[in-house]
This record gives sequence, C-alpha cells and structure tokens, in this order.
Amino acid sequence: MKKILALLVAVVMVFSIAAIPASAVLSESAQAITDSFNEGDLFAAIENTFTFIREFIDELHALVGNIMAILDKECAFCNELHVLAA
Repeated sequence: MKKILALLVAVVMVFSIAAIPASAVLSESAQAITDSFNEGDLFAAIENTFTFIREFIDELHALVGNIMAILDKECAFCNELHVLAA
C-alpha cells in the first residue's frame, strides 16, 4: 500500500512540475485578456478568453501526448501515438 501511494504522489508531482512550462507559454494570451478588459473592450476580452482556452487545451494535449509517448502509449486525447520532438 505504501508503494502504491508513493507512486501516486510521484505521478502527481511529475504532472505538477511539467505543467509549469505549459502555463508560461500562455502568458501572452492571458495578458491580452487583461489588457482588453482594462480598455473596456469586452468583446475582445471574450474573444481573447476563447483563444486562451484553445491554446491551453492545445498545450495540455501536447503535454499529455509527450508523457504518453515516453511510455509508448496512445494519447488520451486523440488515441494516437505522439512522437517526441528533439
């Protein structure tokens, strides 16, 4: 039981550490949301929010795909085997 819990904690730590670079990539689109909201352009803020969500999902898919590629398993999002970029 202790070994299973240790593996579970290790997996959670890997995913939390791996998500940091993915969130840093999205900072420009997040800044665009803030800027358009502060300017009072609510339509642009909503459009930038959808762009942010779309980019976040793409980055999350790439992250999961790369982790599954290391394990030689199919991606949970697209059921395809990803190839690691050098």
